[in-house]
Amino acid sequence: MRARSLAFLLISLVLFLMLASCGGNGGGDDDTGMPPIDDDAGEDDDAAGDDDIADDDTTIDDDTADDDSAADDDSAANYWIEDGKKWLRAAEGDKARLSFLKALEIVPDHPEGLYGMVLANTVHNMDVLSIVWDYLLSFFENGGPVNRGDSSEGVIDWLISTILSAFLNDRCEELFHYADLVHQLENPTFLIDAIPIIIAWTNYGTMGGEFDESDVYAMESYSYLFDGLTRHLFVVDLNFDMSLAFALQDVFNIPDPSEMMSALVVALKNLVDDPHYPNFLVIDENGFEDLRLAGFRMGNGFDKMLKTFASVEAETDPQNDDVIAYVDKNGNGKYDDGEPFVIPTFGELDADQMAVLQAVLGIAEGLRNSFWDGTDNDVDPNNPNPFSMDLLNNLLQALGWPRILPGWLTIDIGSIYRTNDPYAIKNTVNLVLNILGLIFPAS
Repeated sequence: MRARSLAFLLISLVLFLMLASCGGNGGGDDDTGMPPIDDDAGEDDDAAGDDDIADDDTTIDDDTADDDSAADDDSAANYWIEDGKKWLRAAEGDKARLSFLKALEIVPDHPEGLYGMVLANTVHNMDVLSIVWDYLLSFFENGGPVNRGDSSEGVIDWLISTILSAFLNDRCEELFHYADLVHQLENPTFLIDAIPIIIAWTNYGTMGGEFDESDVYAMESYSYLFDGLTRHLFVVDLNFDMSLAFALQDVFNIPDPSEMMSALVVALKNLVDDPHYPNFLVIDENGFEDLRLAGFRMGNGFDKMLKTFASVEAETDPQNDDVIAYVDKNGNGKYDDGEPFVIPTFGELDADQMAVLQAVLGIAEGLRNSFWDGTDNDVDPNNPNPFSMDLLNNLLQALGWPRILPGWLTIDIGSIYRTNDPYAIKNTVNLVLNILGLIFPAS
């Protein structure tokens, strides 16, 4: 009996030594038929050998169970993806961003991690817009002009230094970076049931379903335009008499379109030509490079808007769960002219809304071409691309208004960014207002 026990122990010892010799020290697996044991102490265990539960390199191996293969099962990364989605559902973009970043630390090319960063930064940028809108609206509600005199610090300066530069532009850059990575993926998608759309602290509904590449273009458009617009604020003097801006509130209550345009021209002229603020709209002499970037970003924003709907039109997959989609009326699995789009908060667009959308896209194309004029993205390098005011008439008509703007009037937006004239913006605005003043004279 004792001999058999001794033989059993010797055989067990031999087997143990054999397994050990081809296990932890030789790169093989020593977990067959027994609970996983870590034999990779001090080393990375993401190889064909042991990749046990007790991982010694959590930034690389995220296995939660021993599968003894070189493949990573992504379970820890997926945990953070779901956590990010939870925060997106609560409209908490910043918290969602941190979760997606943790997922990307584990799996750097995780498709939903990359897409999630675009969504998280979009929600963040909507929050910034809410803050800006709330801040500016408070002045109209409470009254009081910007301080007159020599002070260069007004409400706009505070807004730029405290909010926009700190909370917007860097996050836009991050969004653009991750959007570029998403565009490199094959058929990128992100599934989530609902993300609240909150702008100016108002909930306009939700967006949810299958986010795809067209939605990335839409989010880029919003952020490029927001970023480009605010970058103008960094280099243009925007100190003005807020009390003159108050007059604009009453202008838009005038029912007659021609009388409204006349009053609008007068109000804007008073604002632009205010002798107390002669530098209003004057460009900082050190800001021309930043101004060119701002204009280029505006062109990018309008281009991404056009690509949003071009991408939707190119889709052939079922549209029933897409965020921005088209209604396949004839069921042929592709977009046909005249088929309505589906947009979050609006749903399926009716004929009038489609007319407005088409007019907006026409304006976007004209503005893109003009903002890009003279740049590497110039759509027609051999000819100027001024913006035609007649494109705005198309929008007025779609809204049920008369085509009251002069169709022959064009604005050479690109020239503002090609020159180093500090008065380029101010002079262009004055030129347009003077022409409109002749067409809509003050009563």
